[in-house]
Amino acid sequence: MSDMEQTLEELRGSLVRTGDPYERMALLNRLGTMLQLSSPRQALDLALEAQELAARFDEPAARAEGLRTAGICHEILSEFPAALEALNESLGIFRRLRDTLCCAAVLNNIGTVYYRMGDVANALKSYTRSLELSQDAGDSAGTAKVLGNIGLIHSDVGDLTRALDMLLRSLAIYQERGELSLVATVTTNLGRVYGRTGA
Repeated sequence: MSDMEQTLEELRGSLVRTGDPYERMALLNRLGTMLQLSSPRQALDLALEAQELAARFDEPAARAEGLRTAGICHEILSEFPAALEALNESLGIFRRLRDTLCCAAVLNNIGTVYYRMGDVANALKSYTRSLELSQDAGDSAGTAKVLGNIGLIHSDVGDLTRALDMLLRSLAIYQERGELSLVATVTTNLGRVYGRTGA
């Protein structure tokens, strides 16, 4: 059993045992986050239950987290209007809570939805605002992620100079953080852009 499988099993066990609604919504959100890529439908159900509990017990941060997970699941399932609705609602709550890091993360997610819809202008707008907030908050991981996303957009529209600039900045941060799998991902993207420049 992998570490992730063991963690999932432990979380599911805790979810069955708990009678505390606050612990339950935290467990639902954590499980939803862990399953959103591999099992988006299951994660969506967990996120919806977390949202309902959070609304009932007036826990806006937990509700916003559930909405974000739901939005990501809808995006993975190519349900783009539902994704934007959930993510924009999540963003509104995080803004009211003045949670800069979460606002930056949700804006990055919104940018990805627009990117997948082919709406480059709105994707770039969301990513740029996410970058500003990540940098203001000193969030190097968030900064690197959104720099990579902006780089891919510039590559897609043929602005290879700006694409390289963004991807190289992203790469430098991941190298400094020692995140080797992400270094490899960005290096692959850089190779594709360099290939198009003839370098």
